[in-house]
Parts: sequence; C-alpha cells; structure tokens
Amino acid sequence: GAMERGVPEDDAGKLMDNITFFGSYGFNKSHASAYAAIAYWGMWLKEHYPHEFLWALMKNEPSRSEIARFAKEAIRLKINVLPPDINSSGVTFAIDADDNIRSSLADIKNVGKTAIGAVVENQPFNSVSDLLARCSGRALNSRVLDSLIRAGAMKSLMPNTRWALETIKEKGGWLDTGRKKRAGWEHDLERMISDSSGLPDYSEEDALYIASEVSPLGGGKHPMFIYEGLCESTLSDLPWVSLD
Repeated sequence: GAMERGVPEDDAGKLMDNITFFGSYGFNKSHASAYAAIAYWGMWLKEHYPHEFLWALMKNEPSRSEIARFAKEAIRLKINVLPPDINSSGVTFAIDADDNIRSSLADIKNVGKTAIGAVVENQPFNSVSDLLARCSGRALNSRVLDSLIRAGAMKSLMPNTRWALETIKEKGGWLDTGRKKRAGWEHDLERMISDSSGLPDYSEEDALYIASEVSPLGGGKHPMFIYEGLCESTLSDLPWVSLD
C-alpha cells in the first residue's frame, strides 16, 4: 500500500521495522498518561506524607528484599524503622505514636497465623513466663520462639539474644510438652534469665545477620546497612569520586 502511494520501498521497509520494534514494548498516549499520573501521585505522597507512603509500600510488599529496600529509603529520609517486638508489633507494619514504622510479626519466618493471633490477642506481656502462660503450646512452640528471638522480637523480655538461643536449643523441648511440665519450665526460665548476664551477647553485626535469616528487618535494618558509612567514608577519600 505504501509503494502504491509513492513511498520508496526502502523507506516503507524502515518505517515498518520501526513500527514493529516499537510495538514490542510501546505505550500509547492513554497508557503513558496513566503512568505519569500514578508517578505524580506517588511523588506527591512521598513528599508530603513520607511515613504513610513508605509504611503502605512495606505493608503491601511480599518480597523481603523489596521491604529491605524500602526500609533503606526510610532511613535515608530520617524515618526510624523499628524491628519486630513481641509487645508492640501486630499482623502488619504499623506507624506508632512517635511516627516510627514498626515491623510486623507476620514477616518473621516460622511465625504463622495461630501464633500471631495468640500474641496480638494477649499483648502486652511483662515477662517470658507471662507470655508462655497466656499463649498455648500449640500457638507458641519452641520453633516459633526461636524465630522470634532471632528476629529480635523478644529483646524486651530476653535481652541477651545469644543466651536465649542457646537456652532454647538446649531446653526448648519443654515448650512442646504437656501443660504441667511447660508451666514448671516457665518459672525456671525466669530464674535463668536473671542469671544470664555472664554470657556475652552477639555483636551488632552478628545479631543482624542472625535476624536477617528469619526477618527482612530483624534488628531494624538489613546487616549490610552497617557498612554504608564505611563505604561512603572510604569513597570520599578518593579525589575523583563525588557522593553528592
């Protein structure tokens, strides 16, 4: 048809090739306009409501790596992202009274709906024995408690993560026994916690790596975040590198 209208064959071929190439991933005006509108809305929300914007992204993102990326952006904007906590966290990410973003219990590996439901229903807890007494063994077994400890969610009740993990590994089987034996172990655990100060806790780096195995934001940040300052200070010493 193009040649019949006086268009040279080479020109018509080139035009068709361009149309075919564009059609593999091209946007018509309505599609491009919709994308532009969404980009503008997102930019406006991030500028005026950064806490709510990043909270919504984390809340609706299934990918752990993407959640960590959003948390990094929050930290860049001076927004605190807090680790999961047995007394403060819920089913999803939340913004607390101080405008911090609190990580959720649902993002911790091995912590299912039954455990989360029991914890949220009975919050807050004033001790480990209180937690174990009010949450059944079916909801809070040794595997769940191990993941909560690794994620840093038990820090308010068991400050020494290293001691807590070693104790659960050695004696956690009591959590999965009958109600009577479990009750006895709860009180022994409180006594052992008070005597745990002699065992050095993990370093920040080790604690973050342990937390990252079960939670995208265990410890409140990804373990690689602790190297950011080192990388920037090292690069800033190079005369040909600008970090602006």
